[in-house]
Amino acid sequence: MVDWAFGPLVMAGVGGVPADLLADRTFRVTPITDAADMLGELRCCMDIAARRASMSALSTARSRG
Repeated sequence: MVDWAFGPLVMAGVGGVPADLLADRTFRVTPITDAADMLGELRCCMDIAARRASMSALSTARSRG
């Protein structure tokens, strides 16, 4: 994508229907140096991280007792 004011941009986001419903996307001006941070800003990634954490906590609780 090329913005007339900023020049070349990189967009990261979830694909498919959620992309339109959630507007879950982030932009950076090139060159990018923080691709991992871009992905971390996406709500879908936060949801996945939260689910993994809760599953890990559940697994730990089950193994204790």
